[in-house]
Amino acid sequence: MCGIAGILSARLEPVAREGAVARMVQRQRHRGPDDDGIASNGNATLGMCRLAIIDPANGHQPMVSPDGRFTLVFNGAIYNYRELQPGLTAHGWTFRTNCDTEVLLAAFALEGAACLRRLRGMFAFAIWDATDRTLFAARDAQGIKPFYYARLPGEGVIFASELNALLAGGQVPREIDPVSVGEYLAWFSVPAPRTIYRGIANLPPGHCLRVDAAGRVKTEAWWQLPAPVSPGRIATNYHDFVHGLRHQLDDTIRAHRIADVPVGAFLSGGMDSTAIVGLMTRHGGPKLKTFSLVFGESGYSEQASARLAAQAFGTDHHEELITGARVAADLPRMLWGSLWLGLVAAFAWWHAPAADPKLLFVTACAWVLLLLQPVDDRLVLSPALRWLGWVGTFSYSLYLVHAPIVSKFRNLLSRHWQPADPGAVWVPVAACGLAVAGAWLFYQLAELRTEAWRKNFLGRRPSPAVTLK
Repeated sequence: MCGIAGILSARLEPVAREGAVARMVQRQRHRGPDDDGIASNGNATLGMCRLAIIDPANGHQPMVSPDGRFTLVFNGAIYNYRELQPGLTAHGWTFRTNCDTEVLLAAFALEGAACLRRLRGMFAFAIWDATDRTLFAARDAQGIKPFYYARLPGEGVIFASELNALLAGGQVPREIDPVSVGEYLAWFSVPAPRTIYRGIANLPPGHCLRVDAAGRVKTEAWWQLPAPVSPGRIATNYHDFVHGLRHQLDDTIRAHRIADVPVGAFLSGGMDSTAIVGLMTRHGGPKLKTFSLVFGESGYSEQASARLAAQAFGTDHHEELITGARVAADLPRMLWGSLWLGLVAAFAWWHAPAADPKLLFVTACAWVLLLLQPVDDRLVLSPALRWLGWVGTFSYSLYLVHAPIVSKFRNLLSRHWQPADPGAVWVPVAACGLAVAGAWLFYQLAELRTEAWRKNFLGRRPSPAVTLK
């Protein structure tokens, strides 16, 4: 992933814009540690930090068209960029790189916003047109890549890949939106285009944004949900279904594996991860690296299945042995870390409150996994972190207690507070109180379960980690 940021403003001097964009880029540097850049043209300043996956040596951004008209910052991947190159070349574009970023730049320069329907991938990008003095931005159909923006006083916009990065620009006040708090309590999230902050918008999936020369901002949908498949295209027998499913999976894996850096995969030995690894190895390239967590208890470990799959597909397989003693010794730290990581992630990483306990805990446990087993591959494909399924016990227990409380609080809220009331300042306070109560309840459950784990597993001799070559 990468991070993009930018400011379009005639009021701010170029030096002030560049300083603000530099702060925004630095704030999201974790998204792109390999490269960064800032460019100013007219009233626009764009910046980005890059995680180099495709053509690492030549994909520097912001990328400017040969005639200097267009300046692009782009976060994501265009999976069909190689298929698009010949057509763009035929229309007169001379490619200087083998990067999907330049394909996107060429497509927009030659076709404008119409190019969006030809793109297959995940993306959020912004492009400045120095001739028309306009800014265009777009987000992929599924909303995989984020794009936050705010209108500046008088005219112009500021945007970034993360809320905290946008706030680091110093142009937008940090004010909680009570309407968004009400939506969060109702839906456990803040639906786009709102965010938890007043005045900052989340560009919805499948939408684009235009800022004209006068600073007016307009958003519109460029993608709609396709019409239902006609009955004639639905598989009517087992053979056709299997053939169609395999074709779709094979096509998806082939597209996602396009990279100029090593690619790895998590391999549990189950049906889903084995299918993904098998399909990945069919498309050639360097020897695939696979990673597994295994357990000393044969009744729980999928080590044999994972090894069998790794040997069958000829992968460079790596295992990390997790013992009961190791888990018991680290469990208090992991649980406390999961709690705080979840709370921090909700506001600092995802930059919006999220109340799904399973999402928070899986994120935390994935973080723990990567600490246990450093992965030097840039890309790791995984169907799910299913070997961390024990965390569902905690998240489900928390959900059973947490959901009724939130439901009652939401009913109380609907009777005594109208979202349009700007004076309802007690709502954020009440929401924080609810969050603290939920955190305290989780901690009590975690302490009880920690003692049970200690009694059952502490004292068993840990086995050394195993690495297969």
